Amino acid sequence: MKGFEEIHAILKKVSENQLKTDAQIAKLRAAQERIDAQLAKTNAKLPKTDAQLAKTDAQFSKTDAKLKETAKILSNIGINLGQTAEELFYNTFKKKPELAGIKFDEVLRRVYKKSGKLAGEFDLLLVNGDSVALIEIKHKAHPKDITELYTRKLKNVSSTVSTVQAS
Repeated sequence: MKGFEEIHAILKKVSENQLKTDAQIAKLRAAQERIDAQLAKTNAKLPKTDAQLAKTDAQFSKTDAKLKETAKILSNIGINLGQTAEELFYNTFKKKPELAGIKFDEVLRRVYKKSGKLAGEFDLLLVNGDSVALIEIKHKAHPKDITELYTRKLKNVSSTVSTVQAS
């Protein structure tokens, strides 16, 4: 009967293990049901989230448009300030055409010159028989403006002055 007792013990152990396995499966099923319920809640919220994202995207588009409009306005303000500064300098030199103790006969405004590949506008030129003063007016000077003046515009000065003195 020893063999029967061993088989009985083995079957008892298998039965105990089966009960444990069934309990673990039941726990896994309950956990899966909780996960499924949470996924269903999450899926139910997705349309609302998508709608909120669409609203946010639309608001970003409006904000981008307003930023572009603001940049344009600010750019125009800068242009207006520059034009006002040019007008102020021009009127001042028209009333008293003198710079650094040198008197000038003529005040020329916005002189445009193209020479070969070089082209440029000079804000003011003060001219007399002996001297020429080139005045570049900036409301706010940037390093690139100074570089441009030296590297590009000054190359045109002599041909511009020759043209001005000839006319």
